[in-house]
Amino acid sequence: MSILDFVPAGITLRNTQKKSLLDIEKNWEEYDAFVLEAPPAAGKSLIAYIVSRWRQAVDQQTAILTPRTMLQDQYQGDLPDIPSLKGKSRYDCRSKYANHCGEFYDATGYYCKGCKYKETVVKVAEGDRAILNFHSHLFGGMTHDMYKDVLIIDEAHNLIPMLSDVYTLQIWQHKEDYPFETHTKDDVIIWLESEINKLQEVIADSRQEYASMSARQRKLVADARRKYGRYKMIKEGLVLPQELFHIAKVSKSYGRSRKKHACIEVKPISLKTVPHQMWPDGDVKKLIFMSATIYNKDIDRLGITRKRVKYIRHGSEIPADNRPLRIDPVGSMSFTHTNTSVPKLAKRIKEIAAEHGGKGLVHITYGLRYQFKKYLTGKQFLWHTEENKDEVYQQFLDSKEDVILMGCGMSEGIDLAGPDYQWQVMTKIVFPSLADPLNKHFTQTDPLVYNLDTVRNVVQSAGRICRSPTDYGVTYILDENFINFYKRCSHLFPKYFSDALQWRSK
Repeated sequence: MSILDFVPAGITLRNTQKKSLLDIEKNWEEYDAFVLEAPPAAGKSLIAYIVSRWRQAVDQQTAILTPRTMLQDQYQGDLPDIPSLKGKSRYDCRSKYANHCGEFYDATGYYCKGCKYKETVVKVAEGDRAILNFHSHLFGGMTHDMYKDVLIIDEAHNLIPMLSDVYTLQIWQHKEDYPFETHTKDDVIIWLESEINKLQEVIADSRQEYASMSARQRKLVADARRKYGRYKMIKEGLVLPQELFHIAKVSKSYGRSRKKHACIEVKPISLKTVPHQMWPDGDVKKLIFMSATIYNKDIDRLGITRKRVKYIRHGSEIPADNRPLRIDPVGSMSFTHTNTSVPKLAKRIKEIAAEHGGKGLVHITYGLRYQFKKYLTGKQFLWHTEENKDEVYQQFLDSKEDVILMGCGMSEGIDLAGPDYQWQVMTKIVFPSLADPLNKHFTQTDPLVYNLDTVRNVVQSAGRICRSPTDYGVTYILDENFINFYKRCSHLFPKYFSDALQWRSK
């Protein structure tokens, strides 16, 4: 049977979806990995669903991986016939001694009787399709071992920052009491070996019932279990001959006091030896990476180039006139100019809102939230924190008023389709922070990595509205820094993005 025979009844595929599916089917036996690069709103989740049904017909298991639980919830709402597994902390513990399953397991190394998380794990492991987030797959134990036929990774560009965070080690002087003479890779290896031995002793001495452990014991053992695997993996990477980790002594704020403390930070430069944690070499038969912004450079950094890789790339089916990108330079949003530029941008945001009406999304950063809040007042503007982000976003969707969401970190996973959402504003071009030693390292050794991260954020943000060929949505870019960046890096932007640009003189 053709892969198109597995399209759900009543669904009409777009050209991009149909071509992608046929390309995957045609090359299935020849390639180990497929990289599907298609614009935001290209319908990649439906492609993943159809591929999973196609492989199910030949008794193969498929896991669809997402970077965030918000996107996982969207999948679950659209594909209710596929079971979903989240992290342990998302399930309330039935034991009266712990708030969630992760808290109980971290302290004991086992699950309580009737554990909701384990019940879900068993259900997912016994099936042939599953929706998992990156972390629930990486640390999922049974499901990680079961789903080895096909892994479909949505928003796959998030793999690099996620794996980098997982395998980043921060050694705090005031907490870990590492020797002050620790400077080199060999120094860090010696320290890690001693810490791994200590952690093994803590874990080995924790053979007692959860209820009989004190709160301090529970925390001690939970911390030990979390650290042990990471420390071991990082040590194994450090002893390899090639330079896979960047080691820097930094001074960082820690805790609510915001005091500066000495810290040694060990970050992966290359993830070529890390992804085996996600897809053990020789175990997973097929990999499908899907994203609007995944590049050859990303695949190289992940070590996938050792496999037979098929690239499938598409432009946008949405006419450029339906998704104009208006470059409206109001002021520079670099750090030294924000105090003078924010009032100008706030005024322009009010003008845009009055011109278009309806609901609007304004992309800002958490660091700029308080500055904009001085000038954008009233019930029309919806603000959120990191803790209530999902709730405020839902309030925005449910509102019958012409409200404006001041969204931080909403460049991805936001689907604003339809006539209610016809405009958005990008206030700042977000460059990777040079306060991060690894980002600074890349500017000197491989600037393409640094520039692609900036391009990625712009392209993803622009794709939050105008979600189909019959939809409409205009994006305003108010940060004048975009102009020089685009001049330098226009070749890195996809053609469908450049085709929609409309320039206005300052």
